Amino acid sequence: MRKLKFKLMKKLLILCAGIATLAACKKKDDNKSRTEYLTSGKWFISSYYYYDKITDANGTVTDLTDTTEYPTEACEKDNFITFKADGTLTSDEGATKCDTSDDQTSTGTWAFVENESKISITSDGDTYLYKIQSLNGSNFIFGQDSSYTTNGYKYEYKYTITLKH
Repeated sequence: MRKLKFKLMKKLLILCAGIATLAACKKKDDNKSRTEYLTSGKWFISSYYYYDKITDANGTVTDLTDTTEYPTEACEKDNFITFKADGTLTSDEGATKCDTSDDQTSTGTWAFVENESKISITSDGDTYLYKIQSLNGSNFIFGQDSSYTTNGYKYEYKYTITLKH
């Protein structure tokens, strides 16, 4: 009986040690900064979401585009973006190009802004500001939302990109 209790205690100690080790590893991963997540490797485009709505002064929708989330085209699946710790980025078309005249790579810069809740990306002289919805070890979701009224028309725009490792 004593040997049985000893074996049971030994198994429980090993199990507890294993759980403690896994918990410690998880904490290390949770302590990564947004920069460490972003610069940890290649990010592949997983899907897009695009919503564009125009409403006239009477409330009538005159134009609506709502793609819901759709996967990337076959020629885009090997495209990737690499964010570097020095604030530069490289976008690569991968082995399969959708348009053979596109450059294989393009470069730009990136920076977190507003307490790392947004990311500013500059490429080809244009700067875009995106709200970060999620950034962790497996996905990076960011996008833009805007609305404005001009000449009696209300314009609403949403755009979201999902990247995966």
